[in-house]
Amino acid sequence: MEPGSMATRYLLTEEEMKKNDFPFVGSLDTENYIHTNCTEEPTDSSPLYGLDCEMCMTCKGNELTRVSLVDAQGQCIMDELVKPDNPIINYMTRFSGINKKKLHPVKTKLKDVQEKIKGLLPPNAVLVGHSLNNDLRALQMIHPHVIDTSLLFARGHGRRFRLKFLAQVILKRDIQCGGALGHDPSEDAAAALNLAQYFIENGPEKVADINLEDIFLKTNNLHSRPDDTKSSETKPNGMLHPLPPEGPSFLEALEKAGKKITYVSRDRLRNPVSSRQFETLLCASNAELLEKVCSVGPLSPVTIVHFQHGSVSSEVPAAGTEVTCKFGEMMTVFAGPFGNGVCLRSVKMHFGSCGPILSMSAVSGTHQPYVCIKYGVPEAAHLAVELLNGSCIDGSPIKVQRMISGRTLDYEDIFKEMGEDPENENTIYVSGFANPLTEEFLQNQFKNFNEIKSVFVPTHPYSRRQAKYCYLRFHSPDAAAAAVRHIQAHGGLRSMKAVTSCHFHRWLQAAQQIGSREDYTEIIRDLDRRILQLYESLPENTLCVIVFPGNNGSSRPLPGFGVMGIKR
Repeated sequence: MEPGSMATRYLLTEEEMKKNDFPFVGSLDTENYIHTNCTEEPTDSSPLYGLDCEMCMTCKGNELTRVSLVDAQGQCIMDELVKPDNPIINYMTRFSGINKKKLHPVKTKLKDVQEKIKGLLPPNAVLVGHSLNNDLRALQMIHPHVIDTSLLFARGHGRRFRLKFLAQVILKRDIQCGGALGHDPSEDAAAALNLAQYFIENGPEKVADINLEDIFLKTNNLHSRPDDTKSSETKPNGMLHPLPPEGPSFLEALEKAGKKITYVSRDRLRNPVSSRQFETLLCASNAELLEKVCSVGPLSPVTIVHFQHGSVSSEVPAAGTEVTCKFGEMMTVFAGPFGNGVCLRSVKMHFGSCGPILSMSAVSGTHQPYVCIKYGVPEAAHLAVELLNGSCIDGSPIKVQRMISGRTLDYEDIFKEMGEDPENENTIYVSGFANPLTEEFLQNQFKNFNEIKSVFVPTHPYSRRQAKYCYLRFHSPDAAAAAVRHIQAHGGLRSMKAVTSCHFHRWLQAAQQIGSREDYTEIIRDLDRRILQLYESLPENTLCVIVFPGNNGSSRPLPGFGVMGIKR
């Protein structure tokens, strides 16, 4: 039998659909979903339809804003903008291409596109998409016959290729090139459809011969890693890390290549062993240091520039104080108005389910009682606003709102950038546990999530007591998103996509224990000016790492802080 006549071979089984979080009849979280009524058994000649959706974020989660459907010939037979039922928090314009102006005149609602799709699909239709489970959940529709190209072109270990990469390699087609205009769902739907047709016509053997994994690694300048990830170690903070493959360190690799590191500072290196690999340029002042570095350009493959500020107290990292204040305000919410004699214990119980509360106090000077809640992680504040706004506590319907100050005006942009950090891509935040967490408890709690890669349970920087919330890292973004939906649907716990990477979380948690004793505004501005001037002098494609060192020598060690980026 020719590969082209075996389309049904690549349909997901019912068990595969359940495993990959497709909506199905009988599931507790799909009781309000609509069935496509395509109940006729498909054959190898059944028509294929490509489907893709774009979503925005509302106060109730992700909701549909656009849906495209293409037929077997790649012709777009449906492309509709959809007005969500709930208020929009984020239009996700970068991905969806949707903005307030574009969606304002739209009258089409979810139920309208559901009925239109039911009318367009024949009884034996096969739907094709890339991570199609997300599209069907956005549509709140159940369809029994599907081909998912993210699973068809699988990488193993739960990982998946992006649609854009597969289209480039398999179809020789560039998609998702809209930039600020976002993705075109009809283009993505057609690409997924064509990928499925290619797989069906050529068979898995030919696809395997393409060596997609090797092309992916080469395209992204990556090196293959050993498949065996059984060897691992548990860090004191609870994160399970695969052990890195053995090999030379960065310094050893530089030494083998005959390269040196240029060290520009006002003082020589204190370690005589490591200094053999450093070329030191001494300067009399920070001004001379900055002038020298900016004028001579890249001095070697690696250059270290050491600014010194003698007026900064050794006990308080100046830049850390400013960052801590900013995030402290971003993690503060106000709730109210409450009735007179409000029980703060009851308020703490409700708001504590969202995450760690650092402090809670009554607000004075308001006509009615309000409460200020300061959280320890950004996710907690976000969940409090998203889930508790409009709730009723002690008989009082309350509003939950963020703190507004000069430091928090760019909150949405920072929150979005944190969520797009590659370290957070496959990670979710879970809170609402009654007791401090243990490894045994978490293994039992999340034993049904078979794609969990690692677990991070924060600890108090000084008492070392385990927290009542955790971060779960999965093998793929889809598995992470499915876990969030599962946790939210079954109640009891709070969950969302993580925005706080583990290293930043540890720094922020420890930094919150330290208070500022002076005004370091001028020092910070001066340091910021020098760093900006140095950054602007760097050539393109330079990796730039900025480190604000901490202090490990005192009885209360202070955390350091680092940021990294590539000059484009």
